[in-house]
Amino acid sequence: MMILKTMDGNEYKITNEEYRAINNAGTMIHFRSINCVINKNRIEVIYPEKNTDKIIKRKESTIGVLHTGERVKRYFGQWVSIYDMVFDENTGKPTPVKFDPEYYPEIAVDNVATEEEYEEIKNKGLDYHEYLKISEKHKRIGNNFSHISESINKLID
Repeated sequence: MMILKTMDGNEYKITNEEYRAINNAGTMIHFRSINCVINKNRIEVIYPEKNTDKIIKRKESTIGVLHTGERVKRYFGQWVSIYDMVFDENTGKPTPVKFDPEYYPEIAVDNVATEEEYEEIKNKGLDYHEYLKISEKHKRIGNNFSHISESINKLID
């Protein structure tokens, strides 16, 4: 069984077959097991029922670790550095450093590893993004910054 959570916070148990059929479905999906039709765009997350405790703990966590090992905290709904601050000219006060979601896909999808999960990833030599089930399309382009240099070259020419 899988847990399907919608944007409005409702949770449903669906079968593995229904889960696999979602990719091929149109906008509206009929789930026979729950006798319900759900708009595909309203689905927030789907995860195996056996991972419920881990997923809930990660979503409710206020402290986490990025793929680079940087410790972060949730600050007004955003992940920011625990240690680094910058001076805000508008308020005259220091504010925590925010991270770029293009470089940190775990922030973009709000799926940051807890400290316990990060230790497990590090100790077992696992891939951070695979462990957190962050899809390929959300992963950062990588260390190949040729697209930036190409843009700079166009500006110079």
